[in-house]
Amino acid sequence: MKTSAPLSGLAKLTMVGLVGTGIGFLGAGVDPGPGPRVVKGFLNVGHLYLPPLLVGLVALAMAGLVATRIRWMPTVGGAFASILLIGAATLGSAAVSFRLTHPGAVIGFAEDCIQLTGEAIAAVAGIAATVQLVRNKAFGHRLKS
Repeated sequence: MKTSAPLSGLAKLTMVGLVGTGIGFLGAGVDPGPGPRVVKGFLNVGHLYLPPLLVGLVALAMAGLVATRIRWMPTVGGAFASILLIGAATLGSAAVSFRLTHPGAVIGFAEDCIQLTGEAIAAVAGIAATVQLVRNKAFGHRLKS
């Protein structure tokens, strides 16, 4: 019976960051909290706001894919988290800066803190896992030569 190699520490950290990101976005999908929101109306289903809800589900699915031990999934997870960080710094900067500068609005503040922390952890750990994978492949290749 073929056994899979255990997840590396960096892959586990990438997965934890993606789970945190997903939880933060799911919270924002249920209650987006205070702050500017450009688009309303048709993106709501009842009390749910779809864009963060969908991003949260994708982040959790990405964490699940990292857990499958597919070799390049930590890289994909890190890239996904990096894209979310870039989006928070550019397209979502008004909403993010508002929520982070108003900690009295506990829900919005907590959601963005969880999201940004998870994204940063997943991005850094995913990049480091990629470097580790490439180095191990290069080192293993030299040993076989």
